[in-house]
Amino acid sequence: VQERHVLMYRTVFSRMQGAGLLHAQTLWDGERPVAAQIGFLEPKRSTYHGCQGGWDEDYRELAPGLLVKLGALRYAVGAGLRRFDLGRGAHEYKFDLGARSKPTRRFRLTRLGPAARLKRFVAGRRSRQGA
Repeated sequence: VQERHVLMYRTVFSRMQGAGLLHAQTLWDGERPVAAQIGFLEPKRSTYHGCQGGWDEDYRELAPGLLVKLGALRYAVGAGLRRFDLGRGAHEYKFDLGARSKPTRRFRLTRLGPAARLKRFVAGRRSRQGA
């Protein structure tokens, strides 16, 4: 795992937790963590977004990753959310849970430089004057 990814996740998770929109869940075998699921709540769209999950390979036969996701789903239903987004990837277990494919959209956000901002400003003034 690259250090920049660790820093990004720490920052995002911290901000989401501060806003009360982070859900983290762990499945335990006594003192041993077996699986974990982290998701974000989006109340405006009544959606739970699954973000990161993982499980201990020693427990593979018990499907702990699926169990912890089902626990997150139970939480989302209890919280009154209407959608549960399992995230990107066409994994078979997602379709077994009733998921449907949805296209992913990409956006690139860039900061406009001074010349581009001036051009946009002038174009906006011209369109307002012609209206």
